[in-house]
Amino acid sequence: MAPVTYYLALCAYDGGPWRPLAVYGRSIVVGFVMEAVDPGDGSYWIGGVVIDSTSQDRGYGRATMEAMIARARSASCPSVGLSYHPDNSAARRLHASLGFIETGEVNGDEGVSRLSLRT
Repeated sequence: MAPVTYYLALCAYDGGPWRPLAVYGRSIVVGFVMEAVDPGDGSYWIGGVVIDSTSQDRGYGRATMEAMIARARSASCPSVGLSYHPDNSAARRLHASLGFIETGEVNGDEGVSRLSLRT
């Protein structure tokens, strides 16, 4: 996992598609996530999910993912994509529990999973 500063640089670089969002727990920032919509196929992408180590195991990661999926649904995106490092078993379990399917695609050294939003 990269530091948040790396993800913020991605969001600012060359007017790219990524948009940064803060993750709040009560009234304090407990994490970071970024979103993008692929202009080619309209799929929604979640990236850079980081929850502060002092706030982990409190449900913020799941709540963040559920909120991001809801954002994708409200934007009428056909699917949600994300990538994660294959050694991150906690992320892999969380994504699978939310219905994400591993596609076999790779993004650098990360595996890609997708969730279809079509009914």
